[in-house]
Amino acid sequence: MLATTNSFAQSSGRVSSKDKIAILPMTFIANGNDLHDEQMGYNLQNIASEILSGSSGSLRLMDASNVNATLRRNGITLYNFRDYSPAEIAEVLNVQYVVMGTVRIERGRQVTVAHREVRSNHNHDRHRHDRWHNRNRRQYTERVVTNQLYETEVSLSIYSESGDKIYHRSRQSLLSEPDAYRNTLRYLLKRTPVYKR
Repeated sequence: MLATTNSFAQSSGRVSSKDKIAILPMTFIANGNDLHDEQMGYNLQNIASEILSGSSGSLRLMDASNVNATLRRNGITLYNFRDYSPAEIAEVLNVQYVVMGTVRIERGRQVTVAHREVRSNHNHDRHRHDRWHNRNRRQYTERVVTNQLYETEVSLSIYSESGDKIYHRSRQSLLSEPDAYRNTLRYLLKRTPVYKR
């Protein structure tokens, strides 16, 4: 496969990789299961692309569909991309920077919350005005809700075309929702050297 990569890289008429950046499909690991969810990997790639789109300054963001098509043509998938160095992937994609990421989600504790509503009913016996027949009864309505909390960690790395790691950071999400990775991914991307405000 490397032969295909080299012939692709040496093809004539190739435009410069300068100031081009590609976001790869991301690794998604849920509940310790090291099997990669391919669709979720593409979804995370699209979310990251949306965040970076319009905020990459002079860098040109390679469209995610072109990234994926080029990788597939060269035999690189979510399941084997670790067999290639970041420099090789940058060469295949003809970009100056490659963004890689991992999202890990673990089920945390469950929290049960009881909501109690109190309603007062005032009943008065019209036939007898004795105060003992005035009744003040309270009715309680209780609703129990159990929420599943999640622990989310996002790791993000950026490599140059020479294979140098120019950025790496991991962050534990402050939120406990199952889609907390969105805010955490945004937080990390905004602190990369390729994000321009």
